[in-house]
Amino acid sequence: MINVRRLLVAFVLLGLLTACGRSGSTPPGGGQRVVASGVQVAGVSVGGMTAAAAEQVIAGLAAEHSRAPVEPYVDPSTHGLVPGLDGVRVDVLATLRNVLGARPRQKVPLSTVLLAPRLRLRDLPPAPIYHASLQRPWVALVINVAWGD
Repeated sequence: MINVRRLLVAFVLLGLLTACGRSGSTPPGGGQRVVASGVQVAGVSVGGMTAAAAEQVIAGLAAEHSRAPVEPYVDPSTHGLVPGLDGVRVDVLATLRNVLGARPRQKVPLSTVLLAPRLRLRDLPPAPIYHASLQRPWVALVINVAWGD
């Protein structure tokens, strides 16, 4: 009977020691994961931050880097078509996963999702395209070949 009591006391003490050892090894931030040192996302340093703090920074970057899609339309002055533009939405959780899995001093890009406009040029009546959207840099090459006079 005495051996069973000693064994029980030993298990209880071992459990207490194990629990004490675990409590001292939790990462800062109340047990949350911490970003490796020197990690940057979109040029902003998030190294050493907790997951919650890094998520707030990424959410702020998402507000800056996201844009709604622009629908194509018929220009009222020229009656020509103006092509639409894809929008971009930053995937905050995917970016956070990449940041938490990054190596020290790694530069992590924002994870984005393209948002297509609801309309396409083929949904509009046929018309020439005289100019593109001014929100995006475009280059066009036009060659006019005339034979004779």
